[in-house]
Amino acid sequence: MSRKFVLFTLMTVAAATGVACNKDKDTPAPTAAPAAAAASFTSVAPESLPSRAEEEQKANAEITTDNYKAQLDQLEKEIGQP
Repeated sequence: MSRKFVLFTLMTVAAATGVACNKDKDTPAPTAAPAAAAASFTSVAPESLPSRAEEEQKANAEITTDNYKAQLDQLEKEIGQP
């Protein structure tokens, strides 16, 4: 047998085994969640968003050397929440 044929056969068996092992009968069928998630987004007009300069001014006014750790913790909590 040629080396390529043996390698191809081994790869095919490995791939088939991997696919077979990942099929659980307990896993639910895929739902239409991605379509529902996409439908839940609303459009935002770019004019309604603050400019970068406005955001920097706001951040400079709110964040000081005394409270930057608390502000960072608050941002990390907001990002971590869904």
